[in-house]
Amino acid sequence: SVPPTVQTEKPAPVREPKRCKTLPAERLSNANADHAKGPAGLVICKHYKGGPEQLYDMDVQIGEGTFGSVRKATHKESRQVHVVKSIPKKLVPEAELWAEIDMLKHLDHPHIMRLYYTFEERKYLHIASEMCSGGELFDAILSAQVLTESIAARLFKQCLSAVSYLHFNSICHRDLKPENFLLSRKSDLTSAKVKLIDFGTAKRYDLGPMVTKVCTVSYVAPEVLKRSCDPYTEKIDVWSCGVMLYVMLSGNSPWNSTEDMQILKLVKKGKYAFEPTSVWEKVSDSAQRLIRRMMCVKVQDRCTAMVALQDSWVQDNSTARKSFAAKIDEEVLSQMRSFVGSNKLKKLALQVIARSISDDSIDKLRQIFMNFDKDMSGTLSADEIEEALQALNAPESVVLEMQRTLCQMDLDSSGDIHWTEFLASTMKAQQYMQEEALRAAFHMMDADGDGVISKSDIASLLTDEDRKHEAGLLSVGSDQVDKIMESVDENGDGALNFSEFTAMMRDRRA
Repeated sequence: SVPPTVQTEKPAPVREPKRCKTLPAERLSNANADHAKGPAGLVICKHYKGGPEQLYDMDVQIGEGTFGSVRKATHKESRQVHVVKSIPKKLVPEAELWAEIDMLKHLDHPHIMRLYYTFEERKYLHIASEMCSGGELFDAILSAQVLTESIAARLFKQCLSAVSYLHFNSICHRDLKPENFLLSRKSDLTSAKVKLIDFGTAKRYDLGPMVTKVCTVSYVAPEVLKRSCDPYTEKIDVWSCGVMLYVMLSGNSPWNSTEDMQILKLVKKGKYAFEPTSVWEKVSDSAQRLIRRMMCVKVQDRCTAMVALQDSWVQDNSTARKSFAAKIDEEVLSQMRSFVGSNKLKKLALQVIARSISDDSIDKLRQIFMNFDKDMSGTLSADEIEEALQALNAPESVVLEMQRTLCQMDLDSSGDIHWTEFLASTMKAQQYMQEEALRAAFHMMDADGDGVISKSDIASLLTDEDRKHEAGLLSVGSDQVDKIMESVDENGDGALNFSEFTAMMRDRRA
């Protein structure tokens, strides 16, 4: 049972600064993570010497924090709008910055912000990433005051799916709060998509123990506050998610104080209550029960992110199986067949496009992916695909064809289909043939920036030191590169210009 508290009125949730103290041993183990284990999938994040002005028309500053500023920026070639975060090197050790970048560029999930480019100057490191124009989830909660359970469950499911994916890949975020979830665009909350950001304190816990006192006061887990330096687990993220859900359903903080020290004392003891009664009597018992499971002081009794995601309150309130399910054997399979028959350069281009295409145009595919992903790992296995299709009463022939197709979609031979692989193989032509998407992909694949995609560009993309596993997964030898180039190089100059690249993407036989 939850201990009662003295006050009956709750303070509104307060935006708080991040406080953290880094211990040297952990800093070293995290910074040296490099490419060990971690999530797989296509990694294309080009790095440039010099400032972001070489690629972007820089716009107004839209944010500023302790470790740098954020500006809106428009890509000169594709005209896609991104955000550029500029971090003074003197404020953060470079090893930590690069560890964060390395981690972020390998993440591949519908509800985690994408990274596109990095730029390095003498005093600054700049990171170009996905633009989320809808603002913070925190502000959406404040505006709504109290969310309905169906809307809260829908948004919370997206948050939990990102956290569960991180934990599946042995990554703990360590600073989860509504301010670190952005809405991908301005929209009604019934259709809003959230993206997890800010991996500055994230840690690969399979590489060493977590001991850093990472602390945003209202969302910190009790075990982080222990005086000893005993390691804690990824379940600190689950506690933070529990606090988030409390705030989403009540519009209030669970802590009956506005004083940091008093809040920390309450957190240590796990002293919170579902008050005021006038608010919580309108919230279902199942929602309150889930919060208790997540905000359990005894770590061994606290549920995991995956278990929370599978909770009946989350699933029953957020699931909306629409008519798209019935069409999967027609539309999705058709696109998959086309993808499997494409040359490997086109497959690579489709994956690059999939990483930059706008959320608005892929909502149906995102829903299919999330519905198929039964173990909430952020990847699809053959068993999950078979189970999902059988649940939809798909014909046996469709199930078998889908399984055969999946084997050829799995470009990194991991045995699972990652989000980008799924998206690349299921997008319709009208989605990937948008000029801004094509230009973004062309620019990314033009490794030396000379305005054409040459054989050396392709070789560079597939054998770059940062992408060793992609060389294996796409297994493109020099003879195959020659064959691909001959089939799509219309003017015979040994390289693809943008017109030839567009023609290749348009040709369903390519």
